[in-house]
Amino acid sequence: MSAYRVTFTPSGPYFFGNEKTFIYPGQKVKNDFGKLYYIKGERMPMQTTLLGALRYVLLPQKGLGKNLLSADSVAAIGSSSFDMDSEQQQDFGRIKSISPIFLRKNEEYFIPTPFDHNENTKKSADGRIYYTPMSDYGEVYTLDGKKLYLRDYDAKLGIADSFTSLSDGHLETSLFAPDVRVGINRDDRSDDGFFKKEYVSLARGFAFAVFADIEGEYLSGKVFTVLLGQGKVPFSVLFEKADKNCATDLGKKIADILKKPSVPYDRVYCQSDMLTDGCDLYGAMRFAITKTRDHRSFKTVVSENVKGTEIEKGSTLHRLVAAGSIFFPKSGADEDWMRKTNKQKNAATVGFNQMILIKKGE
Repeated sequence: MSAYRVTFTPSGPYFFGNEKTFIYPGQKVKNDFGKLYYIKGERMPMQTTLLGALRYVLLPQKGLGKNLLSADSVAAIGSSSFDMDSEQQQDFGRIKSISPIFLRKNEEYFIPTPFDHNENTKKSADGRIYYTPMSDYGEVYTLDGKKLYLRDYDAKLGIADSFTSLSDGHLETSLFAPDVRVGINRDDRSDDGFFKKEYVSLARGFAFAVFADIEGEYLSGKVFTVLLGQGKVPFSVLFEKADKNCATDLGKKIADILKKPSVPYDRVYCQSDMLTDGCDLYGAMRFAITKTRDHRSFKTVVSENVKGTEIEKGSTLHRLVAAGSIFFPKSGADEDWMRKTNKQKNAATVGFNQMILIKKGE
C-alpha cells in the first residue's frame, strides 16, 4: 500500500455543475420555474469527481476505457461506480481510501474556514485576518434538552465563506473568481434559448489536493491529464509519494489550528461534506452552524452486449452537510453518531464524512 499526495491543477476556468444544470434532452418540466437559463458552477469538485479521475488514470493502458468488465480493469478500479445509496460495502480496486479535498499553494494547505469564525474579526498588524471563533454562548432549555445559542453572531455579516491556512491560521477570501459565458441554444433561437453559464477560476498558484491510499509504487512522480467537469476542462493530476500517516497528520494539524482557548465547549469540525442519512444528527447536537450541498450519484453502465458505456443519473438527491460546518455534540455523541450504516462507510472511503473533534480551550 502506498500513500500519495494527489494534486489537481485546472488549466483554466472550470465548471462543476452537479444539480446546477440546464434542462437535459427528454426532461419534462411542469412550468417555467424548471427552465434554467443562468447556472453557476461549484467552486470545489465533489469527492466523487476526484474518485472518477483517480479511477481513470488507474485503468490499464491497453484498451483504456474500452473494457471495464475485464479482470484487469476490475482489479484496478473496482466493478461499479460509487453509489451513495448502496447498503453493501463497495470496492474500488487499488484505491483504498481518499482524504477530504483541500487547497494547496506549494507546501501550504488551506481548508474551508469553520463556520463559527467571527466575521467581525479585524485585520491584524500584518494586514491579515486570522481564524477567530465566536465564543459568547448562552444556554436555553428546550423540549429536546439544553441547547446553545450565539450572542456574538452578526446576521448582517453571515457565516464564513473563506479558506484557512494550516500554516498560521490566516484567512484567504478571494481564491475563486467568476467567468461568465453567454450563448444561444442551437435548437432554440428565441429569447428562451439564451443562456448564461458561470465558470469558476481558481487563484494562480493554488490547486486542489487529496491524500490517497493506492496499491502500487508506480505512480510516484507521474503526471496525467484528465478532463473534468461539464466543460471537459483539462486538469493536470500529479502523484507524489507521501508518508503513510499523512491524512492523520493533516487532521492533527487542523485540530491544532482550530483549537482556541476562548471556546468553552468541545466542537466537531466537518473536514468534508457529510452524508447524514440514517443518523440522528440534530438530536445529538447542542448547537450547529451548517450549510448544505446537493449530491446525486451518477453510475457508469457497462454491458458486454453494448459497445461503449452509458452514464445513468441516480434517482435520489442527497442533501449533504457542507465542509466547514461546526457541530457542538452532546456528551458522548461525537464518536458514534455518524458511523451507523454501510452508506456512511462507503462515503468515508471516498472522502465524505470526515470529522475532527476540537477539544474545548484550556
